[in-house]
Amino acid sequence: MKKQTKILIVIIVLAATAAIVGSWRVSQFARLHPNLSTDSEPQQRPDPDKQPQSEQHPTTPESLQSPDVSQSQGGTTTTSKLVRFESDRAKDVFIAHNRLQPEQLEYISALGVYRVSASTDQTEGSKVYNSQRYRVLLTPNDTFYSSQWHFAKVHAPATWDNTVGDSSVTVAVIDTGFALEHQDLDDAWYVNDGESGVTESEGAEPNCTSRALSLDKSCNNIDDDADGYVDNRLGWDFANIDNNVQTGETDPLDSATTHGTLVSGLIAAESSNAQGVAGMSWHTKILPLQALTDLGEGDTVSVALAIHYAVTHGAQVINLSLGSDGDDPLVAEQIEYAHEQGVVVVAAAGNENEGTLSYPANYPTVIAVGATDTADVRASFSNYGSNLALVAPGTSICSTSWSSANQTTRYTCGSAGTSFSSPIVAGAAALLLAQNTTLTPTQVKSALTATATKVAGMSGQSFTTRYGYGRLNMYEALKSVSYTAPSGQPLSTRQVSLAAISGHTRPELNSTCVSPVPNAVCRVRAIRTTDNAVAWLDDGVGAPPDYNLYWNASAVGMSSGSWLIQTYVESEGKRSMVSQELLTVSP
Repeated sequence: MKKQTKILIVIIVLAATAAIVGSWRVSQFARLHPNLSTDSEPQQRPDPDKQPQSEQHPTTPESLQSPDVSQSQGGTTTTSKLVRFESDRAKDVFIAHNRLQPEQLEYISALGVYRVSASTDQTEGSKVYNSQRYRVLLTPNDTFYSSQWHFAKVHAPATWDNTVGDSSVTVAVIDTGFALEHQDLDDAWYVNDGESGVTESEGAEPNCTSRALSLDKSCNNIDDDADGYVDNRLGWDFANIDNNVQTGETDPLDSATTHGTLVSGLIAAESSNAQGVAGMSWHTKILPLQALTDLGEGDTVSVALAIHYAVTHGAQVINLSLGSDGDDPLVAEQIEYAHEQGVVVVAAAGNENEGTLSYPANYPTVIAVGATDTADVRASFSNYGSNLALVAPGTSICSTSWSSANQTTRYTCGSAGTSFSSPIVAGAAALLLAQNTTLTPTQVKSALTATATKVAGMSGQSFTTRYGYGRLNMYEALKSVSYTAPSGQPLSTRQVSLAAISGHTRPELNSTCVSPVPNAVCRVRAIRTTDNAVAWLDDGVGAPPDYNLYWNASAVGMSSGSWLIQTYVESEGKRSMVSQELLTVSP
């Protein structure tokens, strides 16, 4: 049966962009999403005769490479089909019928399909897939925190009193490239320990020596952890097929280059560091996976392989601020694989103001996120439909950014798109998993939707296709997956003098904690209100439900100032909400 080629335009929600090349929706996008960046930097196209120098990076084995594409300044053109066979005989019939040579079929083992760069008929025992095209959907003390209105809207500050996330939780961001050295992200990246550290072994060039680098697993051109990827210390680039996910490798002046950085900052920008912006989940790690070029374009294989990589490399959450107009069975397979392996998948609904969600957001196991404005009204561009889970802020957004002229300290405000609503929800999912490690993807989705705020546009209904189950309410979602706060008195006094207790070894302060569940550990901690520094004070391991926790402010290194004293309990991977009181420590 002759398969008719479909040209699919994949929309990835890129805010603050006035033109994405090669899409028939360009003019509409420009009208809806003007560039509102607060830091406009003049940009000129490079001289095509001058090629920028770039470092060589070892590539992945052929069986894991992205589809054949023709690279040009204008974009990426995919000409291949993807084929799966029921048996070796079916493969032979397909080759004979289509007059192909066996070497024209390239096997992609992670997906179980062959890539064929030729016009083909589907034969008995074979299944031919079109390769879809994907594009970008465009109380801390951080400098731009006051401009990050979305935090107050989703009740993030009250959430942060209870948890600011945990480094044990990793969110895979599948997007364009990333500003790896940005001051608010450089410590947020997930590092593959299997490809890090000093080594005595080295493969063929390009290797550490040929690039004048110290001998290390990250540059020795050896697959040290035997995962099929060479030197993948910081994720993998499935668009350019190398181990460098740094944005701007091929087209540094294209507007899509900043997309992955904007998304990452919304999830886990380093927070309360007196600079830049805050992220939703402060201590979460980001696994950077590039599936889209600097032009914001990718395809079935690059996206599917990135999802597969995220699952096999330990991500608990995947964010997909990208989309395609059409159903993509191979990507759907990887979405289902992620769900079965306990990975939460969050995706942007799309930016065309259409009554059908983009894919993969339209798959039922995905948490599909639409966009709202400061008044809790659906953004004019936000797609909607029966599989929409909830909505989150998606206009006038501030986050980390990147340009070729400023790669470490740039921030952008004014971004709009469901691309930026999705990572806010992905960050919320990471907070839930930090609070309760036992949650399944279905339970995370249920917690987010069941506690969502019913906005005025829903007219009293529990669900609508335009708002899903409502607007994200992070605090209520956290409460729904936590134990109730312990009773008792977090503080025996509200004020203490360091001078008065200096040199004393006996405890000066007492926190009482009555656990709401049996066999739980009760903990007490102090958080300095000026910079959110944490001092661990005591815990009640193995004690009865009614704890008396004694501690000395001087002995634990508390300085003068205001400290929030919190008690909470923890049992079998699940924490409670906190009980808290304010302590003033004088010199």
